[in-house]
Amino acid sequence: MRGVRGGLDQGRRSRVGSCSYWRIHEERIKYPTTFGLKEREHDRYSRVVVEVYAQRIGWHVAVDYFIGFIVSALIAMLGYLIPPRELSVRVSLAMIARFTTVGNKYVVNTLTDTSLTARLANVAVVTSFAMILVLIATSIVCERMVEAGHSERAIRLNRNVGVTASIAYLLVIAFFIWRAIVRASA
Repeated sequence: MRGVRGGLDQGRRSRVGSCSYWRIHEERIKYPTTFGLKEREHDRYSRVVVEVYAQRIGWHVAVDYFIGFIVSALIAMLGYLIPPRELSVRVSLAMIARFTTVGNKYVVNTLTDTSLTARLANVAVVTSFAMILVLIATSIVCERMVEAGHSERAIRLNRNVGVTASIAYLLVIAFFIWRAIVRASA
């Protein structure tokens, strides 16, 4: 049997991966058994081998890598739901988010390219830290406003910054994910 080769349609992709090449060929192999026939002790048997070369699209892997950053940003967003006068609780949430980001950064650095070419990883790290810093800064400003007797202004500032920071985070992450998808498909 002669080997048969084929190229698969590059446009055919699933959510898990894409097949780019396949090959069928015959091999003759001596198995470590006689299959119960003593007279066939040194015979070689043929087998057909089908090789399919596939490339995995790692969306679930990307989610696994970046889930810590997503959780960190969500924790920071939760901080805006706590009243501005509860500075200790808000700072505690910010510290939890910071430890989540730092811990996940070490994991991602061991699993991905740590150079500047790993843009999506770098954006995830920077935006997570930015969300935490904005929460801490807003918490401090709001606490000072409450101490000065401007509770309503502090609540309004907290709400506006929380909504703006959350929308900005989602837009930045969505843009870089879209850009990574476009570049990966090109």
